[in-house]
Amino acid sequence: MIWILAILLCVPGTALIGLKQRGWSPAEALRLGLLTLVCLGISGPFINDQGLGTGEATNYSLAVAETVFQARAGLFPVHFGQTEYAFNGRVHPLRTAVYFTHVPALLDAITFRQLSFWGLQNLSLALSLWLGVFVLYGCL
Repeated sequence: MIWILAILLCVPGTALIGLKQRGWSPAEALRLGLLTLVCLGISGPFINDQGLGTGEATNYSLAVAETVFQARAGLFPVHFGQTEYAFNGRVHPLRTAVYFTHVPALLDAITFRQLSFWGLQNLSLALSLWLGVFVLYGCL
């Protein structure tokens, strides 16, 4: 849980560093703070280590587990059906959702293998949401 919050709070921290380099504005700092609270509210369900969603979410978590398990073993790029997590022989999302499966493998290395596969999946979803919101704010 603490890993998830620490990594997520790096996004507004990076935004504040960029803000300080451009010239500090209290109004913009307040907007970034409010944006962080909005992101915490939206991504709240994903800030845990438990499974969320329907059977499709379980299917995706198996693909995340397959990728992370192979990355831990030093296999890269990931091959299809090499572990017990690919028991049903499917290649989706390993083949079509590469971002969704490789980001948790990177996060697994960053967190020193402290999170479960569900935690890695939830963290990658929440982090993607946060990055999307802050990039949108920056573009606007």
